[in-house]
Amino acid sequence: MAKVKNRRDNHNIKRPKSHAGYGESAGTREMRERSERKAPERKPAGRSASERRPSALGNYKDRGGRREFEERENDSNIIIGRNPVTEALKAGREVDKLLVTSREGSMIKILALAKEQGIPVMYVEKAALDRIAQGKVHQGVCAYVSPYDYSTVDDILANAAERDEDPFIIILDGLEDPHNLGAIMRTAECAGAHGIIIPKRHSCGLTETVAKASAGAIEYMPVAKVTNIAQTIDELKDRVRAIGDKATVFGVYTAAAYLYFAEMRPDYVVLETGLGGRLDSTNTLERPLVTVITQVGLDHTAELGSTIFKIAHEKAGIIKPGVPVVSQTPDLNVKNVFRRTAEEKGCEFIDVSAVYDKYRGMVLSMKGEHQIRNAATAAEAIKAAGIEVSDEAVTIGLANAYLPGRFEILNEESAGSGEPFFIIDGAHNPDAIDALTETLTAFVRGHKIKRIFVIFGCMKDKNYTRMIQLLTGNMKGCTY
Repeated sequence: MAKVKNRRDNHNIKRPKSHAGYGESAGTREMRERSERKAPERKPAGRSASERRPSALGNYKDRGGRREFEERENDSNIIIGRNPVTEALKAGREVDKLLVTSREGSMIKILALAKEQGIPVMYVEKAALDRIAQGKVHQGVCAYVSPYDYSTVDDILANAAERDEDPFIIILDGLEDPHNLGAIMRTAECAGAHGIIIPKRHSCGLTETVAKASAGAIEYMPVAKVTNIAQTIDELKDRVRAIGDKATVFGVYTAAAYLYFAEMRPDYVVLETGLGGRLDSTNTLERPLVTVITQVGLDHTAELGSTIFKIAHEKAGIIKPGVPVVSQTPDLNVKNVFRRTAEEKGCEFIDVSAVYDKYRGMVLSMKGEHQIRNAATAAEAIKAAGIEVSDEAVTIGLANAYLPGRFEILNEESAGSGEPFFIIDGAHNPDAIDALTETLTAFVRGHKIKRIFVIFGCMKDKNYTRMIQLLTGNMKGCTY
């Protein structure tokens, strides 16, 4: 028969000797001493407050051997106290961050509301909240709220639809400097972006500093805050696929260039179009200093039209109200399209062909009659933009201008003394091929070259039949 032991026998209990006073047992004294001990301070789960990374709200600094939270310049609205914060969360107020000192009592409800709305929570020391509250009773909690309203991703897409444009959205991740955010907002507004998306965590919100740096763009540029950037990008991709569209390589490059310009802050940007016209990715600038239209040829016909007249109307789409227009084309019909559009939009129209002759005597590093037209166009564009540059500076600049891949002689230093010239050119439409053959003919005659080998290639969507006809018809004595 098994022996059943009392449960107490399983525990080794050793009671202390009693030194208690009259009427106080050892057990009673032990309980009193436990209650008098200082309870250890509860710490939040995960890293301790002193170990947490710096945020847009502040940093941790060493103060006499201790690490304390030091808030940055207070340029946001702050809600202080448990009840005010609770009501703000219930009302759906946009909260950037929540600062708390504990997770007890009514704070549990506040933390639950914050978690439900995806609001970042930061545990700080009481001294930090004392400084932020500036003497007011904070009850261990304060909320940083934005002084400006946020939009949603749907609002941004609706903005694009209302303007009958493909969505142009800038997504920023981990941008904590309010000055940089303001600068990007300013550039995005000028570039015609439909909105900006930022994450809720590790990103500065819409503060007064951002508003100042944006130079007023914050009033017009919708900004959406999302919990997960990667998930938002996937959702946007799905929505784009649903309408059977996708971003082009040139469009991605253009967006990346806009961000680069926002960071580098150049004095001026020369932005060349891709397709060149109303549907171009670069045609998002609302008010450039000047718009320039060079030659109009049969290129990108699938997107712009099959005739010069149709293409001219598409090219005129870059003309902006009140912005000077510089036109290089000698074609009278095409020129009239640009001139009429400029008049309708109240723009000054500069015809380069009318002032072309005065640039003929200028020394250029690039070869070809067409480069003289290009030089005249560039000089007139500078004047129309109101950029103060001396005539001497323009002359020196054009004499030293260099464009790789445009009748570029790869071995210019060694060629001519028995060694053949190796020339490359990026001509990819009939007009460009016509200019190339004209320049090459003059070069061959000047250097008394008797034999030419031509290697030609282009994309299949180009008018290669016409380009080959020009090459074989204009150039004699060539081997292809």
